[in-house]
Amino acid sequence: MTDRSIHTGNTIRRIIEAAGNWLGDSRSFSSPVIEFSGKCRTGRFYLLITRVNSKNLHLQEIVTAEDGENRIFRNWTFKKEGEWQVLSLEKNGKHIILINLIEELAELNARIDSIFRKVNNSNLYFEEEYITSEYDESLERMAAAKGPVRRFFSGIYHEVALHPAVFVPVFSLAVIFMAIFVSSYFLQVNKIQKGLDSTVNEYLLQIKGQIKNLDDFMVNAGGDLEVLKEDLERSKADFDFNKHNAYANVMRLSEELTKYLPARKEAYKLIASNIKDAVSYGEIIYEMAQLPSEEYQARIFLATEEQRVMPLSRYIPVFTDMVYPVMVTGLDNDGRGFRITDGFMEKREDPLGSGGVAPHFAVDIINVSNIDFISYAGEIIREGMPDGDVSAAHDGVVKSVVQDDPRYGCLIEIEHPLTEEVKKMYPDADSWSTAYAHLKVDPFVEVGQWVNASDPIGLIGNTGHSTGPHLHFEVRIYRDGGDYADEIGTRYEKINPFPPEKKK
Repeated sequence: MTDRSIHTGNTIRRIIEAAGNWLGDSRSFSSPVIEFSGKCRTGRFYLLITRVNSKNLHLQEIVTAEDGENRIFRNWTFKKEGEWQVLSLEKNGKHIILINLIEELAELNARIDSIFRKVNNSNLYFEEEYITSEYDESLERMAAAKGPVRRFFSGIYHEVALHPAVFVPVFSLAVIFMAIFVSSYFLQVNKIQKGLDSTVNEYLLQIKGQIKNLDDFMVNAGGDLEVLKEDLERSKADFDFNKHNAYANVMRLSEELTKYLPARKEAYKLIASNIKDAVSYGEIIYEMAQLPSEEYQARIFLATEEQRVMPLSRYIPVFTDMVYPVMVTGLDNDGRGFRITDGFMEKREDPLGSGGVAPHFAVDIINVSNIDFISYAGEIIREGMPDGDVSAAHDGVVKSVVQDDPRYGCLIEIEHPLTEEVKKMYPDADSWSTAYAHLKVDPFVEVGQWVNASDPIGLIGNTGHSTGPHLHFEVRIYRDGGDYADEIGTRYEKINPFPPEKKK
């Protein structure tokens, strides 16, 4: 291992230790605003730290430039694989090659050092205190460890190096200390050996006592369950607290944007609103990853069809008795944790890159509830069940199951009863159905099977012509003269499953 890699590893460990010290039991931490000044630059900065889980840490350096605008200067993702390491790094929106980390880590280390020297370990969310520190641009000094224990032993080392004569008495004292320690150790071993028999007997008596107390334990089980319930409620309170912090941070960033950046200001407010409605850390991570860093990106974000920037839970299905076609087993079917990525539209560019334009009379839905983190390349890394469940949107009979459709991959169609509501909206309708495409192979249902609304029928997959795991969902109205035809030639139309006018 080279000196450079050792130097980098020590710096990473110190950064992780400082982050863990500030986070404590929380999932996120926001430092106070720190003012810095130096020969080449001046300004303010603060850190946003998010613990995704025990092996993933996300850190953002927010720098306020002289024009008053906040920018994400660096975006770090740390992952623990044996030792902590940098999984990805973006600087000013550009990816940094990981072999060139030492200078970037040194500067981050210096900023953490500025905070560590000036504040205590209390929660400092939203404290608008400003602390002035001198910005030292020496990379060696910035990368050096600053812990009090390490400073103490470093001082002893340098004192001995400068005064070799001190070494002899120091070494003699060390030998005496070691002799005392060894003698004490053997006396302790002898004492342990003598007490071993009595300890074993006491242990057996304790086991017998525990068996006798089994009935009492069962009686107290109810109390233990109450404690578990309280722990769950406390976990929910922690999530609500961290969600509020993320929401407040994004709103604060939007308020600090100048009037000359109206698109970014509006985009930040919309994302903050989505964070406020989130029910999982995965949703919060997904929303934070959408924050535009440039005005033109914000304009594209806001110009995209409305369904793409709002959670599925804010839309109501077209028919009263319909439910959402996606859910997570064990949770309510309320649309929470899912997002429409492509909505019902007249024209859409081919997502596979052919350059063509065609209508998209369906909606594409992804699961964002279990996102672990999102890489700099936009790749979604999940924890737990990878992609989510597909469920029946209405009571009905499975009409067809196709495992290898060239376009849709694994495709299921369910025919539903022709209700009075459907007849009123479409008087010439002969029947209606819902279709579910790109599922994983081997779905849970077969042709002719009756299913109830919210029953699982398969898993979200990536089969057929697909750019990533998602559900392609259609509502079909069968009637004469429809633009489409099924495998036996029956004509049908496709309607919007979630009309804009039914938005919550």
